Amino acid sequence: MNKSNFFSTLYKYKKRTAIIDDNLNKKNFGELLNDSHLFRRTDFKKKVVLIFCGNNYETIAGYVGLIRNNTIPFLIDENINKEKINEILKKYKINYIFLNKNINYGFTNYKKEFVFLNYHMIKINNYNKYKIFKNLILLLSTSGSTASPKCVRLSEENLISNTKSIIKSLEIKKTHRAITTLNPSYSYGLSIINTHLLSGACIVINKFTFFDKQFWSLLNKSASNTFGGVPVHYDILKKIKFENYNLSKITYLTHAGGIIDQDTKDYILNVCRSKKIKFVSMYGATEASPRMSYLPWQQSNKRANCIGRAVFGGKFWLVNNSKKKINKKNTTGELVYSGNNVCLGYSNTYKDLKKKDINKKILKTGDLAKLSDDNFYYIVGRKSRFIKINGYRVDLDFLEKKLKQKKVICSCVGKDNLLKIFYNNTMFRNIILNTLKEFDNIKKQNINIIFTKDKSFFLKKGKI
Repeated sequence: MNKSNFFSTLYKYKKRTAIIDDNLNKKNFGELLNDSHLFRRTDFKKKVVLIFCGNNYETIAGYVGLIRNNTIPFLIDENINKEKINEILKKYKINYIFLNKNINYGFTNYKKEFVFLNYHMIKINNYNKYKIFKNLILLLSTSGSTASPKCVRLSEENLISNTKSIIKSLEIKKTHRAITTLNPSYSYGLSIINTHLLSGACIVINKFTFFDKQFWSLLNKSASNTFGGVPVHYDILKKIKFENYNLSKITYLTHAGGIIDQDTKDYILNVCRSKKIKFVSMYGATEASPRMSYLPWQQSNKRANCIGRAVFGGKFWLVNNSKKKINKKNTTGELVYSGNNVCLGYSNTYKDLKKKDINKKILKTGDLAKLSDDNFYYIVGRKSRFIKINGYRVDLDFLEKKLKQKKVICSCVGKDNLLKIFYNNTMFRNIILNTLKEFDNIKKQNINIIFTKDKSFFLKKGKI
C-alpha cells in the first residue's frame, strides 16, 4: 500500500517553522515529518484509529502521521462525553486509540503500543479486520458532538481539493501564522490546520479562550497574524471589546460555522476597518471537507446572511420543490453544491466504511437560499431540521428520537444558537437535562426547556 499524497509536499518546507506551541517552542516541517514516522506501521494501514484531539502538537503529529500511513483517523474531541466512547468503539470496531495519557478515560485492559510525548497509542480490542473503501482517508463527526456515531466519510481527493481551493480563495501564504481557536476534531478547525500546513505556513497551538490574557499574550509573542472563529467567538470578541487589544500583527480573520448576528458583524467590521484587518466570511459543512463558499473581504459589508460565492473549483445552484433548477435571480430554493470536495457519504457503523462514493460530488445542503442581483448567494432559511449551536450541528429529529426512546414526549425546535424543547409532563425535565449532557456542544445558555399543556406545541416543527 502506497502512502498518502496529501502531505507529500511538506518536505519542500522542511526548514520552515511548522508549529509553535503555547510555550513558544518551535518545530519545523522536517521535525514534524520525522515525528510522524512513528505512526508508519503496517498494522495500522487501512484501519481506523481513534484520536482524542486537543490543541497540542501530539494531535497534529499523530494526524499527519496516520494520514501519511494510509490509516483512517477518526477524530473526536478529547473532552468527549465518556458515556459515548464505548458506543463508538463498538460500532466502529476500534482496535487502536491515540490519546492523552494524562486524562483518565477509564480504560483498564489495554496494551500500550508506544508513547509520544504526552500521548500514547493503546490497543484495546482484537477485532478482525473488516473491509474499507480504498479511497477513504478520514472520519469526522457530522455534528462535532458525541450524541451520534454518525460520521462523514472523506477521501484524499476531498481533502486535497478543498484545501487547495481555500488556499487560493484566501491567498494563504507561507508568511501566515494561524493561532488555533477550535478543536482539530471540528472540521473548520482541521481545515485551518490543513490549509496552513500545505501552504508552508505556521500553526500556533493555543489552549486558551479569548477571555484569557494568555491568549492575547501568545498571539503577540508568537507573531500570529490570523485566526478563525464561529459566531460565538465573534460574540465574545464584541463582549470583551477586542478593539482595545493589541491587534497590530493581525492581517485577516475568517468566520464560518453559521450565520453571524448582524449587530456583531457590523461591530467586527468597524473594528477591522479601523485596524486595517481583512474579514472573510465563509460557508460550509463537514460534508464538503468543509468549506463551500467565501465572501471576499472587499465585499465584507454585505448582510450577515450573505455567503458570497463558491470556492475555486466549486459550483452552486438552486432547485425548487420539484428538484428543478432555478434560473431566476432573487428566487428562493434549496442550495445545491458540486465539487471534488463533496464527501463520499455517511457512516453509522464499521459496515458503512466499505461503501463507495454515494454523493458523486453533489451535496444538497438543506439550506434555503437565493442568488441576488450582486451575484452573491444569501441564506434565507433552512429546509432540514437541524440548527447550529456554537458552530456545531444539532439534529432536532435525532434529539427527539433520543428523548422518545426514554419515553419523553416533546417537541424540539430552534434557530442557530437557541434550542427550545416543549414538554407536557414535569417528570420529563430531568430526563431532558440528562440527555442534553450527551451533546457536548450544547450549553445552558443555548437552551430553553418549556413546560406547557398546549398540545399545539407538539405539532410545531422547524425553525422558530
